Amino acid sequence: MFDHTAHDLKQVAAKLEVLPQTLLDLIAEGLLPAVKVGKRNVLIAEADLYIFLKRSSLMTKPNPHQRLIDSIKAYLANQLAQSWIEDDRRKASRQEQAVLKEKALKHIEQTLASVIASRTREHSGIRLSA
Repeated sequence: MFDHTAHDLKQVAAKLEVLPQTLLDLIAEGLLPAVKVGKRNVLIAEADLYIFLKRSSLMTKPNPHQRLIDSIKAYLANQLAQSWIEDDRRKASRQEQAVLKEKALKHIEQTLASVIASRTREHSGIRLSA
């Protein structure tokens, strides 16, 4: 299937459209095998790159409901920002509305993360006392 082709770090970085430092970090973490040749050259075997990419794509399968989740978060952020504007009883500029929507989205994401973490602890049997 593969010959014994190896690519240097810059070639792989360009192919994957990442910085060479990103690959060096993966190599340092032991996630991507590589061989150092001389003082500055790092080679990555094509077979190792293929296995890494295959394993990475398996670990990062997209959530089939992600578009719906993103739409719901955007809607909730918009609603929350609007309620903040109404509570403030003034007309906010477009820039202020955008800032409030971003703030609301962060608030919603933090709340969702907290709820998910709580549910995960409940299902795993971990109970944290307050």
